[in-house]
Amino acid sequence: MKGSLQPLRVVEREIGQSAHLGERLLLLKTALVPFSSSTLPAQANIVSTMSSREIAELTGKRHDHVIRDIEKMLDDVSLDHPNFGGVYVDAKGEQRKCYNLPKNLTLNLIAGYRAAIRLKIIDRWLEMEKAKAAQLTPP
Repeated sequence: MKGSLQPLRVVEREIGQSAHLGERLLLLKTALVPFSSSTLPAQANIVSTMSSREIAELTGKRHDHVIRDIEKMLDDVSLDHPNFGGVYVDAKGEQRKCYNLPKNLTLNLIAGYRAAIRLKIIDRWLEMEKAKAAQLTPP
């Protein structure tokens, strides 16, 4: 239709990489673009996540305990483990299991943790969202 607004879709694209806790993380730039399959890059479906290793570091919990908590939570909400699973290389060069959780599952996980621990995770999410928003601000 002439003069009508075109539907928009949020699209994220990789603009660099950052090392945090020894893991490779993508830095993303978000933009609103006209909706069409030709304007959606392959990275459009990338969702911000927090790794089980970062959760362990922020909470002071052992990583294997965080893994146990995540697996129990995923079972409790009937979600498949492989959808969130990942691998990292430890200090000995061996591959180890980890999980990468989107914000809603991270917050669900920590709902059972002490208030001080929950606050650390929530503050980290706010920090990540602020950094992401700063990338959208033109120089």
